Amino acid sequence: MSDELQIPTNPSELPEFLRQLDGRVLAQLNFSGMDLSGVDFSGLDLTGLRFERATLRDCRFTEAILVCCNFEDANLKRSNLQGANLQGALLAHADLVDAQLQEANLEGARLRGANLWRAQAQKSILE
Repeated sequence: MSDELQIPTNPSELPEFLRQLDGRVLAQLNFSGMDLSGVDFSGLDLTGLRFERATLRDCRFTEAILVCCNFEDANLKRSNLQGANLQGALLAHADLVDAQLQEANLEGARLRGANLWRAQAQKSILE
């Protein structure tokens, strides 16, 4: 990744920053361990990004492309993932309490040890 790339320090500026990135640069970003609570990632293609141990409470991932993303041990409490494509995503030990997963594609996602208490997953693909 280029030394000139400056990730915004204000989480509310992150979605617009991500929209402007080339896919090759985007794939190199790593948000592991970061607190990004409340950020709206709706509609973004975040394929392959790393969010291990990240705090993503109350985030919006509506209709986002999250194919093969790593959310291992991430805190996704109350996050909205409605209609998101999570094919092949790693969600092992993720905290998805009260998450909205309606109509999400979780085909091939790894959910071992994930906390899905009170999560809403109507019409989701779970094969």
